[in-house]
Amino acid sequence: MQELRGKSESVHSSLATAPDNSGLPHLMKQVGSDARGRVAAHLTASAFVKGKHVAWQDKADSTFTRGVEFRDNHLVIKTPGQYFVYTQVVFHSVGCQDQAVYLSHELAKLSPSYPEESLLLKATKSACHYGKHGDPWYKTSYQGATFEFEEGDEISSRVSEELVDTAQGKSFFGIFAV
Repeated sequence: MQELRGKSESVHSSLATAPDNSGLPHLMKQVGSDARGRVAAHLTASAFVKGKHVAWQDKADSTFTRGVEFRDNHLVIKTPGQYFVYTQVVFHSVGCQDQAVYLSHELAKLSPSYPEESLLLKATKSACHYGKHGDPWYKTSYQGATFEFEEGDEISSRVSEELVDTAQGKSFFGIFAV
């Protein structure tokens, strides 16, 4: 028993506390020290229209950007690497006419190394399949995937602003390093 206590004390004393006297073991302080691991952003749809596409915002409740730049409705990559990008849009309307409504939602990349925009993901849905009625309807489109990005790549989530539900938490766009 004495031998086990000695080993336990030895291990405990080797976990030196951080120099800032925070009391956290120095080894724990190193977890997540890779700057790329902290890169993340979460944006929400603004109720204000910006042209014909949804305007994303980074200055509302639950939104943030860390390690990426938000510029001209794009997330701009500062550190090359693999990232998971996600986007959700909720479409909403009251009533349907005599024909179906087609909904589209895209994730795209503009790269300094390639002159044309690249389509990364695209989702399409339709609503109002059953003819004319006055009932409200909702359709949710979610997309997410991992991609390799270079510094300066600009990522955008595009959707026509018509019929997008911009209520808190319904339509969003984000990224995090993996």
